[in-house]
Amino acid sequence: GCGKGTQSEKIVAKYGFEEMISDRGRVPHKEAIKMLQEADILLLLTWNTYMDRGILPGKLYEYMMVKKPIICITAGEIPNGEAEGMIKDMNLGVAVNYCDYSEGVNELAEFLSKQIERKKNGEPLIFDPVTEEVEKFDYDNLVNKLSKIMF
Repeated sequence: GCGKGTQSEKIVAKYGFEEMISDRGRVPHKEAIKMLQEADILLLLTWNTYMDRGILPGKLYEYMMVKKPIICITAGEIPNGEAEGMIKDMNLGVAVNYCDYSEGVNELAEFLSKQIERKKNGEPLIFDPVTEEVEKFDYDNLVNKLSKIMF
């Protein structure tokens, strides 16, 4: 978990997000998937450095299959990482990179404002992904492709 007094906890407190964000620490995978399904918006924290360029977190694929809006915040020294690109290209939510944080923070604030307003009004959250692209990463489709290659 974040732990008391960490940077993440300070940011949550500074902006009054205590009611919206909860850190449950480590949980078993099955429980984590259930929590994703119950969430309104999913948060993906990742990195993009010269050494780790091209690596995508497995959570991104799980998040895609849950079919919920994603907020991706990327730390690192390189803008426009693969996770950011996928989220933007597939219209899965909003992606912000610390390299261009001044631009991204406004986009993130606008995204959150709209989603919070819709939630307060009892309306569905905005989520309109490029379904054909997302379905390419569905486990059944990937297994099918792999079986055609292997057999």
